[in-house]
Amino acid sequence: MPRRVANISNFLYQAHSLRIESTSPDSDLDKLPGLIASLGAWEPLTDEEFEKTLVDARPQALEMLRSVMPRQILSGETIAMARDAALLWGEAFRFRHPLAKWDIGAKPKSSIHYGDAVLVGTDEFRSEFGVKELLYSHVAMALGNRPSRWTLSGLMKIRAVELGLVPRPY
Repeated sequence: MPRRVANISNFLYQAHSLRIESTSPDSDLDKLPGLIASLGAWEPLTDEEFEKTLVDARPQALEMLRSVMPRQILSGETIAMARDAALLWGEAFRFRHPLAKWDIGAKPKSSIHYGDAVLVGTDEFRSEFGVKELLYSHVAMALGNRPSRWTLSGLMKIRAVELGLVPRPY
């Protein structure tokens, strides 16, 4: 993991002259999805691939889903960059909250992040911070020119509370 984090940091520095590391300020870290999106792209889905995404949909919802679901996905190269950038983001979270630990998403019945690298904290209910999916969605929004109402630093603050790493702000 350290090599992948260093590689994406170096790659982004070479492409954008901005070094993002785990110790970077929030203002730089919040630029991560846009930097990845500027280097990334969409891949169109074939009709067959698109229909496979709807296989678990309820029959009464199929037509509505066909009209609103995107017929594209992040390209493989974009996914690879986002995956490594998610590890960088996770390391930034751990730098800010040293009690956080890397773990693997729990068994399927208890985790939507099954098998993925997740961050866990000190809470007794084992909340997980799945950085990969959140960063993928932020990169996709940036590629689609749809701003997110959440910054990465803002999400880290929320997740720190959920993981029991900082007290709840009552």
